[in-house]
Amino acid sequence: MKDAQNRLPPTLMGFYFKYGFKPFKWIFVVWLFLMFVREFGYDLLYPMATAWFVALLEAPLPEGADFLSFAMPTIWIVFAAVLAVNVLNTYQWKIFRDTIGVKIQDRLSQVLYKYIHCQSVEFFHDNMPGRIAKQTDYIVDNFNIIVFRGVRFVIFIFTLGIMSIMLFRIHQSIAIAILIGMVFSAVWSIMHTKRFDKATEKFADATSELQGKLVDSLSSYQIVKSFSGAKHEHKLIKKDRDKTVRRGIQHLFRGRVLWVPPMIITYAFLMPMVMFLCAKLYAAGEIRVSEVVFALTVYMSITDKLDAIISEIPEFASALGMARQSYSELVRPASVEDMPDAKRLSVKRGLIEINKLSFGYGKRHALNNINLSIKPGQRVGIVGASGAGKSTLVGLLMRFYDPSNGQVLVDGQDIKSITQDSLRESISFIPQDPAMFNRTLYENISYGRKRASQAQVRRAAKQAHADHFIQIMPKKYSTLVGDRGIRLSGGQRQRIAIARAFLKNAPILILDEATSALDSATETLIQRSFEKLSHGRTTIAIAHRLSTLRNMDRIIVLEKGCIIEDGTPAQLIKKGGAYAKMWKMQSGGFIKSEK
Repeated sequence: MKDAQNRLPPTLMGFYFKYGFKPFKWIFVVWLFLMFVREFGYDLLYPMATAWFVALLEAPLPEGADFLSFAMPTIWIVFAAVLAVNVLNTYQWKIFRDTIGVKIQDRLSQVLYKYIHCQSVEFFHDNMPGRIAKQTDYIVDNFNIIVFRGVRFVIFIFTLGIMSIMLFRIHQSIAIAILIGMVFSAVWSIMHTKRFDKATEKFADATSELQGKLVDSLSSYQIVKSFSGAKHEHKLIKKDRDKTVRRGIQHLFRGRVLWVPPMIITYAFLMPMVMFLCAKLYAAGEIRVSEVVFALTVYMSITDKLDAIISEIPEFASALGMARQSYSELVRPASVEDMPDAKRLSVKRGLIEINKLSFGYGKRHALNNINLSIKPGQRVGIVGASGAGKSTLVGLLMRFYDPSNGQVLVDGQDIKSITQDSLRESISFIPQDPAMFNRTLYENISYGRKRASQAQVRRAAKQAHADHFIQIMPKKYSTLVGDRGIRLSGGQRQRIAIARAFLKNAPILILDEATSALDSATETLIQRSFEKLSHGRTTIAIAHRLSTLRNMDRIIVLEKGCIIEDGTPAQLIKKGGAYAKMWKMQSGGFIKSEK
């Protein structure tokens, strides 16, 4: 899906139009029509009905008729019109709130989350999950406010034009007086809307930042508890709280400045002016009582509507500002994208070739001109001190990043020319700190193969030596593992990740410190499973503990982003170089990190 791969419209309104309006355009047309009739009817029906009734009092009665029978046709017409407007109002709300409103918000949420899941790894490094969720909520939840309020503004302007024409027909001085008040309110609002928008965007940014830090703090509660850091966390977050409160107050103040002055002008000055003009014109015999009533009723209708509109402008501008700010931050080009003509990867052998590969994080070079060829079915161990470039090399192979120079080929296919999904479907990856969903053990293991049966999942768990501890869980494979797998020990989480890889059964296997959280006895059992899992598969294993690499066909030693040694474990020990020194240094099985 191209739209999910950083092809969303560049603007918020473009996004709303494409995914909010277009899929429901005919329902939207009906809703807009009912909305127009409802708003237009309410604004014009009551002034006109009142004027018609007063005009009946002024008109001479037909010969032989009483006033009640004379007035009843008008009363019935007004009744029918008011009933129709209220019925349409009910259906207008039903269509918007109960039908398309909920569906559109669900559609927008789906598109955004698909888009976010297709973002590059770098995107998630730069944004906290809580902040991403808050920004998504701003975009989705504010759609109804922006659309509903926006449509009301447009209809009000149209209605104001019709009313002005009708007032001009009564007398131009009354129409001009009312229009002057309306123009002042509009100009004032436009002048202060930009400042209000800026205040809104700053408030939205501060709120998202605070939400992100709160989620980060809560999700890291183990560290907080272990280091008695509750007071420190409150103190650390207080700056963000104070910033959010300060910007919230500024936001509300700008809203008051936007709203209050037009209301003062409209009610305190304009109403006496209209009454004065009506009295003067009536005294001069230029207008009738029914026209005075119509003019005053129209004025009250306009001011009531204007009051509602202006009071809604802060909410509208706030919703628009927050959604627009969030959209601009959330929707940005991914650093890693599929080519337009990308094809699916076809792995028949598992040959991996790395040619003149270089990569850096900013100004820091992580890999420098790496050349490496891994034969199909070969098991290769990668060692080196922390920061040597081991995980970076794996990240480039998984195409979490694109290299600054060079290329990676799988069976002769440049991974830049194939789809990311097909590449990662061909790799079983077991990280050092495996991620867990707050779902059941079955769901976590079957993530390696979404349609796996219970028997297949259990077979994979047995191969990973996880079945025995799952069987003593309260609900066995239906047991929830908690947030990030908190109900499991480190070793148990690692074995669930290994079971997931067994189930996936991909032609390429990558192990990034996959046994680091296991005790020696369990590691021995897992090593036997790895022997079976890696058989016939191209395997790359990163490890600090060299004992886990003893059965590798080949060892690559990295230092400062360069390959300094390459050979079998026995050859490298005999050589007496860097690998031999690491082997001798290990008493507990770990390599000392570079300072």
